[in-house]
Amino acid sequence: MMVGMMILVMNLIKIIYSEIDGRRANKQYNIRYFLQFTKPFAYGRASYITFVALIIFLISSDQKIFTMAWLIEFITLLCVAIIADAISQYAGYVYSKRRFKKGIAKAVELHDYINEEKNRENIEDIYYPEPFFDFKEVVQNYLSEEKHIGIASMDEGMFADSIQNLPAVTYVIDTKKEETEKRLTGKNVKVTSLTSKNGLPFKDEKLDDYICQYTNFDKKDVFRVLKPEGLLFVHQVGSEHLKELNTLILPNDPMNNWNKYACQSILEQNGFTILDGREQISKIGFRSISAFFTYIKQMKPERIYNFEIFLNQYAYINEVIKTKGFYEITIHEFYLVCKKKW
Repeated sequence: MMVGMMILVMNLIKIIYSEIDGRRANKQYNIRYFLQFTKPFAYGRASYITFVALIIFLISSDQKIFTMAWLIEFITLLCVAIIADAISQYAGYVYSKRRFKKGIAKAVELHDYINEEKNRENIEDIYYPEPFFDFKEVVQNYLSEEKHIGIASMDEGMFADSIQNLPAVTYVIDTKKEETEKRLTGKNVKVTSLTSKNGLPFKDEKLDDYICQYTNFDKKDVFRVLKPEGLLFVHQVGSEHLKELNTLILPNDPMNNWNKYACQSILEQNGFTILDGREQISKIGFRSISAFFTYIKQMKPERIYNFEIFLNQYAYINEVIKTKGFYEITIHEFYLVCKKKW
């Protein structure tokens, strides 16, 4: 009688929570919640229930610990707890599958639509802000034939390939060496990579210029390889960059603010004089989810590879586009031109 009453109460509690979870999932575009009901029921809480039952038993049992009577009583409690929990979990599964049948069907339809749209190329539905600066042009204004330069962009040589009239002695540092060499075939450049200790593969004071395009860099190592009064070009994204995508997953940390002035301060403290620099914060917009994916493939390809992880976010973005006609995200980038002090 007591066991039956416990199972009944657990079922009622689970159904109540299933109703709350389903309503919350509807409001939050949580289609991953609904998609779980397209799979067969599987019970996976045995370890958790075992732990809870053990804690309760240790607190409440009058039996001498680790005796045969203690063990038999614990096993009995554990079996009852697992059976009761499995029944309540299944009851919640059946209830949700019937109660939110429309939500599940909509989630499946939306999942298939987003999955298809992520493979489409759609440049036409992207609208860009007016360019505030062109880092490539900034770099080209300082280049000359006699210079020895290094370019780090980690983009398989795309940035180096876009620069006209590269000096005769140009090194391109990239983790994908073979792909970079293939792209830069016919250009007078040497493709290399970082050392085994992630250092720059150059002797002291080897380079006239060092260019960092969207990459991190060791300021002390760069200082080492640059000649006196050598130039460092830095092009990076700031902490506001694509903030809408990040804050949907994690809250923005105001203490971790990366921008032109923060970067400038660090470089000045490490032996560089700032010659030039600009910063841009603007918006890029998308009139379709396929346009959004077209852009993200270039900027954050891991969000395409790990598509299922960000599924709820894409469902939300798709809903915004349907409602407003567009979705916008922030672009935050800056560049600095610095000179190594004597």
